[in-house]
Amino acid sequence: SLNGTWPLQVFAGMHVPDSLKDWLSYGFNTDNWQQVQVPGNWETVINKLKPPEYGSNLSAYTGLYRRTFNYNPIWEGTNRHVILRFDGVNFSYTVFINGQKVGSCGSSFNMAQFDITPYLIKDHKNLLCIQVTTRSLATQPKITRQFDTNDHWSLSGISRDVTLYTLANSYLKDIKFTTEVLKNDQARIALNISLGSFNNGQKIGNGGLR
Repeated sequence: SLNGTWPLQVFAGMHVPDSLKDWLSYGFNTDNWQQVQVPGNWETVINKLKPPEYGSNLSAYTGLYRRTFNYNPIWEGTNRHVILRFDGVNFSYTVFINGQKVGSCGSSFNMAQFDITPYLIKDHKNLLCIQVTTRSLATQPKITRQFDTNDHWSLSGISRDVTLYTLANSYLKDIKFTTEVLKNDQARIALNISLGSFNNGQKIGNGGLR
């Protein structure tokens, strides 16, 4: 689990100001950033980072998250892949590992997974940066976020768990159970197991493992 205390900087607008232009650099100083709990929302922390807003009438805001994690020796080997999973982020976000862009997602309440194996450093702490906005991705229709801002308070930020885990090059992709009720208190159960595998150099993003 990568849940816990993260440094976070939130500001109005969609463009990173010049004062934060080096925020993806390893040596960037975040001492004056807000320390927040992940998962959590910008509107509910003690020093509210953004005013609460109702429904789809959201102001344009951006939040920058940073944290580091150690390389785990059990990830060694060509047949292991390290997967970074987000269970929910409002409203769209882009993921960076060690200054390199990994991918983006714009579906607030759906899980997204990214294969970060090619970006990891073995002999140094790895830097994870997340840029979160209250708008849809540039590649999506502007109304996309309205599906996630209905008749309720629309809260922003990393709102669900963040997790690292590993998969072998071949992995269990899906299990499907189908049942059919028969006569005489009997039933037929069918089990369909699907396997998946990684291609060389494959990067996973925008919705996850396929």
